Amino acid sequence: MKILLTADPEIPVPPILYGGIERILDVLVNDYVAKGHDVTLMAHPDSKVPCRLIPWRGKQSQGLANTLVNTSQLFSQVLKGKYDIVHSFSRLAYLTPILPLRIPKLMSYQREPTLSQVRKAARLAWKNSLLFTGCSNYISDQIKPYAKAETVYNCVPISRYDFSPAVHTDAPLAFLGRIEAIKGTHLAIEVAQRTNRQLIIAGNIPAEGEGYFEQQIKPYLNDRIQYI
Repeated sequence: MKILLTADPEIPVPPILYGGIERILDVLVNDYVAKGHDVTLMAHPDSKVPCRLIPWRGKQSQGLANTLVNTSQLFSQVLKGKYDIVHSFSRLAYLTPILPLRIPKLMSYQREPTLSQVRKAARLAWKNSLLFTGCSNYISDQIKPYAKAETVYNCVPISRYDFSPAVHTDAPLAFLGRIEAIKGTHLAIEVAQRTNRQLIIAGNIPAEGEGYFEQQIKPYLNDRIQYI
């Protein structure tokens, strides 16, 4: 198959440090190529992938100018690329011009969807050409009243890890992810407190998450609950 994958423009694939969606894309790209598929990825220019890379011209996901530039770029690429499918992990808005086209489109969500955009996309899309996926039932169940959606859990490249059938009774819990309310760092702290377990928190604090960190995370840090 000839597959076009899209990532958000901010973080390379694979990510240098944090980047959950970008790690999933890295696994998909490598597996698709290994299986003989013709893969193109639209992503950050510093991405290092074994397929054709097309850097986004718009450098951010937010902002009207960036959105228009990247939407136009994706539309142009689809028209000349003759792909069998477009699989988007980037903004749904980028798909707008190709929604009425017959080409199969797969939009994957890793966080809570904006349902007003889902409804609009479903109305614009060519019949049965658009499918949504969510990485949890919580996400996909929100979409199902408005469009076809399935749950596809995130994958893990198990060959990169050593399996341990048991851990020490005092092994710490770990939270790895972006520090903001939607990721549930405060819930990890609550679990650690209730179970009297150590907790190690690691992840970046985005600008919009600074208040959350100061109010709901930092006050609970101590020798048992640590942010590194």
